[in-house]
Amino acid sequence: MGLGGNQILSIEELIRGMAVCSGNDAALAAALLTEGSLEKFTLKMNEAVKKIGLNSTYFEDSSGLSEKNQTTAKDFALFSLHYLKKYPENLKKFHSVNEISYPQEHNILIKKNSSGLKQFQITKPATNTLLKKLEGCDGLKTGFIYESGFNISLTAQKNGERFIAVILGSHWKNFADGIFKREQNSIKLMNFAFDNFTSFDVREHSKIEKTVKVLGSNLSVKTSAIIPVPANLDFSQDYITVLKKDERHIERVINLPATIKAPLPAGRQIGSIEYRIKDSELVLKTIPLICPIDIKEGSAFRKFIDGFFR
Repeated sequence: MGLGGNQILSIEELIRGMAVCSGNDAALAAALLTEGSLEKFTLKMNEAVKKIGLNSTYFEDSSGLSEKNQTTAKDFALFSLHYLKKYPENLKKFHSVNEISYPQEHNILIKKNSSGLKQFQITKPATNTLLKKLEGCDGLKTGFIYESGFNISLTAQKNGERFIAVILGSHWKNFADGIFKREQNSIKLMNFAFDNFTSFDVREHSKIEKTVKVLGSNLSVKTSAIIPVPANLDFSQDYITVLKKDERHIERVINLPATIKAPLPAGRQIGSIEYRIKDSELVLKTIPLICPIDIKEGSAFRKFIDGFFR
């Protein structure tokens, strides 16, 4: 990004420097500014990815320069999805920006030469060259170190559909060749996705019609039947990505027992929803159904009338 001494930046500017021109200096500055040390910041990064279930991802630093950083394509795709769901506004603010000029006048006193041109300010293009070469592309992040080769987490949107693609470890003969291959592979992958796949909206089919009767509970007899709720999954619970030809063959199967015994803590799984392709054994997605509230055991008489002592 071109950071220097005695410069003043906001966190937003640092994020833009990381996103647009892959500013490793910006990543280090953000770590120092927010946590006081790279070690503390990296610890927070590792805690965050473990919290969302990315067990194959490990950070050694904030910039990605160390060869000790680890991830998988699947983990980073899920990481990207989580990020986009949580901060959708960042695509426009940071990741679809084509270039960045730094420093600005508010960052440091920039002297002017006799022609009135600002000295020291450099305009850098986005490292994500696909912003200008792939229809609908508006992010997300490129990466490169010699040990891993050329990498990218890519996203694009067309006709209401958004896909994420991750390419890691692209081979290269030289720097220009590495960028070219990353571009060509990314375009092929995204075009394949848009040509062949679609997103089935689970939310349009999320209503649970079945109830479960809770035996031996402290609930009144009239209200002892509960309606379970879908578990709050971390990532793409709202959609299923399927081949276009299979979308009309998706069926939903609700698996629930007719009765269940108290006590039941809120959040305990008592069934599931399965989304399947009809007349096949292929399960596309399974969403756990959980108890919505804490349900305590009822009185001995309640247990008796519910058949506990038969």
